[in-house]
Amino acid sequence: MRPAQAHFFLLLLLAFVSATSATEINIDAVSTSANRTSFEFRSDHNPPMSALPPQQDSPPKRSSPSQPAASAAQPASSQPRMARNVLGTALRACCFRPRTGYFRDGFCRTDRSDVGTHVICAKVTAEFLSFSKSRGNDLSTPRPAFQFPGLQPGDRWCLCALRWKEALQAGVAPGVYLESTNERALDYVALADLRAHALPWEDCGEDPLAAAGNVE
Repeated sequence: MRPAQAHFFLLLLLAFVSATSATEINIDAVSTSANRTSFEFRSDHNPPMSALPPQQDSPPKRSSPSQPAASAAQPASSQPRMARNVLGTALRACCFRPRTGYFRDGFCRTDRSDVGTHVICAKVTAEFLSFSKSRGNDLSTPRPAFQFPGLQPGDRWCLCALRWKEALQAGVAPGVYLESTNERALDYVALADLRAHALPWEDCGEDPLAAAGNVE
């Protein structure tokens, strides 16, 4: 081989070696970059276990004792208080015929829904019925939808406290049965005024519904 040709092949060999080395370096760089990218992806979404906070073992669950019934835990004071009359004794029935009371149970009981406060057990008179009708409250006409039979003179009925007071001021207040008049009446009228119109107690008899077994 001539010296010129040998020199040419030597240069060609050096160029080939240089190109091969550069290619290997580029492949390594790409591989390193790919590995880094893969590592960064894992570090963002799947952190190594050493980076996670240590988990605490949850204590074993213990079986809780059975809870007492709710009704047994309620204090006795939660029971409704017995209604009392203006004399401080147990409220007695006002009338069963006609069946009176806001709850139509024969008693002058009341609660917050009773806006008229039907708490005064009175024996109505013709004068009072006429006066009440003149004030826009007709107590003589039956209203079956409200279980109201219509009153006649001599009937006993749980009157609105303010209606009785209005009749008192007009001089036509009917007589009352103190034993059957709810103590709530004292929020509107004086006990002295009620006593001044008190009637001797007359038992209204047995509740016919209770006697027939229709009332608990």
